[in-house]
Amino acid sequence: TLSVSKETLQAAVSQEMKMVVVSHVFGCVAPLNEIKDICVRHNMILVSDAAESFCGFERTIDPLADVTLMSFGPIKKFTVFQGALAVVRDCRLRDSMQLIMSAWPVQSSREYFFRVLKFFVLLIVQQPNILWSVVKLIRFLGMRHE
Repeated sequence: TLSVSKETLQAAVSQEMKMVVVSHVFGCVAPLNEIKDICVRHNMILVSDAAESFCGFERTIDPLADVTLMSFGPIKKFTVFQGALAVVRDCRLRDSMQLIMSAWPVQSSREYFFRVLKFFVLLIVQQPNILWSVVKLIRFLGMRHE
């Protein structure tokens, strides 16, 4: 699963550590049981980074994680072209996160439209026939396509 072993994590624990982030890579879900035990012993937050393993809310949100993060960016299987979701079990931590995020600017519908348009164009351009036509046009104009 490419997950850190409990021995490696235990050896790396220090007084400065506040959290452990476990990234579930390539759709493989890392086991959190032993990692959660270490986090509890050392008073650390366990964050489950499920950005690359989202397969429905029932299977993605691990009850052992203090925080579960999911991403819905343009390169994800389940995309809305941007955005993320954080499931935060601790109310105080969630309130702190919301306070920080309240200062962030809200994206306008116009900005979102142009973001979707940009990714739509990129999706079309990467089709083999269209991509080859673009390369030929660039070469015809005397430019290097690399």
